[in-house]
Formats: sequence, C-alpha cells, structure tokens
Amino acid sequence: MARSPNARLALGKARKLRSPAKHLAALDAWAETFRDWYPDPSGRAVVHWHLPADQRLVSPPWAEAAHQAHALTALLQAAARLRAARPPARRGETIYVVTHWPEMFMAEVGVFYDAAYAAAFEVRTSPLQTWTPLPAPRSLARELEVDVPPGFEEHGYNERQQDGPSEPVFSSEVWIWREPLPAAEP
Repeated sequence: MARSPNARLALGKARKLRSPAKHLAALDAWAETFRDWYPDPSGRAVVHWHLPADQRLVSPPWAEAAHQAHALTALLQAAARLRAARPPARRGETIYVVTHWPEMFMAEVGVFYDAAYAAAFEVRTSPLQTWTPLPAPRSLARELEVDVPPGFEEHGYNERQQDGPSEPVFSSEVWIWREPLPAAEP
C-alpha cells in the first residue's frame, strides 16, 4: 500500500459513508506501511503524509467518535513505527501527528527534519493566525480513549485564523502529538 496522501472529500454530503469497517481496516493497513521504513532526507524542513480517509469517516457531521478514535490510533501507530525505524544518526529529527478537532480531515503524520522549523511550528502569533494553548489537564487522546505511544507528548491549541481583515474568523482546536523537541544549541 502506498504512503502517498489520498485523503478524499465526501461527495454527496448527505450520504452516510458505507462500509466504515472497510475504511477503518484500510487505515490500519496504511499505518502498517510505516513499519521498518523511514524517509530519506528530502532537502525540505518537513515531510508528511495525510491520513487516507474519506471525509465522512473522520469529520462532522458524519463521523462517529469511535471512528475518529480509530483514525487517531492509526496516525499514532504510523508515528511510532517511524520512530522505531529511524536510523540512530537521525535522532535529532522530530516525528509528529497533527489534526484539527473535530474536523480530522487532512490530519497527518510527519517528520520535522529541521529542528528550528520544528521549534517554530507551534508558535502562531500573527494577526491572521494564532494558536493559544488549551488548558493543561485537557487531553484529546484521553477523551477518545486512545493510547499515546511512549516518547510522544500531546499539545492542544485553540486556533484562530482569518484570511484577511474583512474575512470571517475560523476557529477550531489543533492537536499535536510529537516527540520532545531537541534542546536548542547555545
């Protein structure tokens, strides 16, 4: 199975997804493709793979909490498999999972090759986009009853985004599970 992104928008938004068990099994098979594999450096700061899920499986109004939990588990399993396959010489690279909530469509697993980019990724403070940390006791993984693999931290943010001063404001939650960031060089 290919690791290439093939997330799909729902066609016929009024139609409920048929055969969700088949779609969930496909997510498990996709997560398995990361076993014993780690990407070669790409020359970019980051590389990522979108969850290959039909929008109706993982985003409201169609998504069921159990399906969203299953999708998050697949993403975290892919991340854990990447971590297990990472060559020792590349330990400074940071593996992560990120999703909006409750809209999980376009969630991704990836690798930050560049430590500075990884450190700046969660710092969103411009007038058009801000990420404000959610209260520390809050845990989406706990709410969905999903186990986070050892070595990954969970960070939740309230995102406020606006394409321009006269455009409507978009607000959602962003959740990131990642390895601890490498210590900054003095």
